[in-house]
Amino acid sequence: MNVSKCYEVLGLEPGSSLKEIKSAYRKLALKYHPDKNSSEKDDQQFKLISDAYQTLKNHHKTVVTPNKKFADLYPEDAVSWYNQAEALFAKRKYDEAVVLYDKAVGKLPRYANAWLKKGDCFSNLKRYEEALVCYDKVLEIDSKSTSVVEPKGCMSF
Repeated sequence: MNVSKCYEVLGLEPGSSLKEIKSAYRKLALKYHPDKNSSEKDDQQFKLISDAYQTLKNHHKTVVTPNKKFADLYPEDAVSWYNQAEALFAKRKYDEAVVLYDKAVGKLPRYANAWLKKGDCFSNLKRYEEALVCYDKVLEIDSKSTSVVEPKGCMSF
């Protein structure tokens, strides 16, 4: 059944909201439900109303819900920057690694591992305040993280 016919069956204008669609369906379903009316004509009308509702509900979801691109959800370049930063970290090029970790978290702000490793870079550079900011971010993202430890040189009170 096409979408415009579905609106017509439910007595709605094209472009009606999902709430309006649901309301019209409920009203008509109560009127034509087989438990209320046992005639063949009413049974056919109930099936038509149900089909129209399902079609419009599915159509509304696909039209209204924005589809995110895979690259928006998992940007490949963010992972690439993270991997490059890891290589620099292994070579103890912490300043250069920080730049790439920054790029990675710029694309994926909830990338906890990138924040953690960025904090480790700052800790190795003895920039403890900046390291703590990064570690706090990891805990904000994942409050149960056991990866965050106090940076070297920081004192507990």
